Amino acid sequence: MSSEVCLSSVYEDFCASRNWHPRKLISDGLRRLEERLCSGEPALLLLDLPTSYGKTTITQALARKAIEGSPFFSRLIHVLPMRSIADQLGEKVKKDLKEGNGINKKNYTEAEIERKIAIQHLGLNSSPYFAKKVVITTLDTFILNFYKAPVKEISRVFEGKGTHFDFPRAQIYSSLAIFDEFHLFSRMGTGKEDSKERSRSLTSVLCAVKSLCLAGVPVIVMTATMPKVMKSFLNEELGEYGITVLEEIYAKGDDPEYENERGSRHVDFSTVKREDLPGLCQRTLSEGKKVLCVFNTVKDAVKAFHELDRMDLKPFLIHGKLPEVVRKKRTEEISHGDSMKENTPKLAVSTQVIESGVDLSFDVLVTAPCPADRMMQRAGRVARDKHAYEGDVLIIENGGKDVSYGPYDPKLCDDTVKQVIEKNELTREIVDEVYRSEPIEKEKSLWKVLSWLDNFTLLDSSYVEKALEHYRGFTDNFGIVTGFMETKVESDEKSDYAVGLSEQEAKRLLMQRRKVVKGNEVIELAGLELRGLLNSPSLALELQLREFDGIALEDFDPEIGYVKLEG
Repeated sequence: MSSEVCLSSVYEDFCASRNWHPRKLISDGLRRLEERLCSGEPALLLLDLPTSYGKTTITQALARKAIEGSPFFSRLIHVLPMRSIADQLGEKVKKDLKEGNGINKKNYTEAEIERKIAIQHLGLNSSPYFAKKVVITTLDTFILNFYKAPVKEISRVFEGKGTHFDFPRAQIYSSLAIFDEFHLFSRMGTGKEDSKERSRSLTSVLCAVKSLCLAGVPVIVMTATMPKVMKSFLNEELGEYGITVLEEIYAKGDDPEYENERGSRHVDFSTVKREDLPGLCQRTLSEGKKVLCVFNTVKDAVKAFHELDRMDLKPFLIHGKLPEVVRKKRTEEISHGDSMKENTPKLAVSTQVIESGVDLSFDVLVTAPCPADRMMQRAGRVARDKHAYEGDVLIIENGGKDVSYGPYDPKLCDDTVKQVIEKNELTREIVDEVYRSEPIEKEKSLWKVLSWLDNFTLLDSSYVEKALEHYRGFTDNFGIVTGFMETKVESDEKSDYAVGLSEQEAKRLLMQRRKVVKGNEVIELAGLELRGLLNSPSLALELQLREFDGIALEDFDPEIGYVKLEG
């Protein structure tokens, strides 16, 4: 492979254009992947590197190479678990191209950037068939496009009509694919009893990764907090197909240059009472420090926001139940500055959406109890800037009473807090210990069906429809139902004020309000039609089949988001 095509050379040249020192484990990993690809041996590169190590630089470098032209891959597809971090990464890549940083230091105009780069998910529709040179997307969108249910034509799938499924699949098979924050594709730590429900996303993404690796597509998996039990699972499952997992897992001493930059960074761990939160934030802000408060539920986050707002502390709020127009605006606010320090709010209140892929650096984190891998992600927002050397992580006491465990297993949360406070540190060893007995498995029948859909040309969208209905989607997020503010339905702002609801939330609201949305009309349901929706195994699919856009919600403050579901 010529140096012009080498992944490691592209990355290193990009770093040189920024006067950055290339990270050793990234260069080494890309070089190992190149060697395997050149020899025709199927392989996957697993980068398990610290939260501040600079993994995003890989996407910035390879995005520019995809645009400038590479005989090795025709496009870059970067897959993330959440829309919020997909939006932020997309804006970061666009900004880099606009400023002319990179290998050839070419400045791209706004129009050129929009033609080349797409942020594509169920909230944004800029390249539904993955045709642009750089596509930042979410797992649910990627999986639908990969398994013959193009997001642009999903209604045709459920109408039994033909689709252009081969087109997005061709784009994917000619790409370089990055699966980022891979630990979040599993629902480890949630404590759900239904292992099949919990393993659906992991099964789908792993099956896709298997197919891509066997086809010679360059595949990179990135994470900062993957437990050892999951690494073993990946090696075992992919090894059955002759796929080698090339692991680059950071250990002390691996990268002296990085450790020289970060070696003096120290974070203290302690506990705090929930009632002390407002006073703590006020004192910390008065000292010129920046504070991040992370909760496990929207209800807890909004309650804290109101307390801090009444004290005129001007908190910045972000969570998953903000309407699209507000969420996008706030994502842009923390993406468009010239530095991490400039982008970071003085006081932020959030849910899990800020855990991963968000390039912010706070001095103090106040967090609800959560499992060790999530805790490590949250702690990764503390003293993240290379000029920040000290930080504090304060874990709220009395989890389950004063603050909710949310979707997480209480035992895993309590085990994490106990070990972290006793040792005053959060290490990979603690992550491995907390998850030591956590079961991980694929859903075998789903794996078989997805493999058939991928391998057999004659299995078209009609078979996809049957599979989607049987499994209620191929990812955990497929069941997301759109809720529209009723007073906005007849306006052009209808979609701007929409929020995503889980199946359970949507069914509860439908039972209470009995209203659905179709086009610019609100329809009140009764009798058999209402019972048919409520009793359906998948409300999201049933709404699609009946050509409803979603359900109608009562008015809410868009700046706060929809929080009436909890408590």
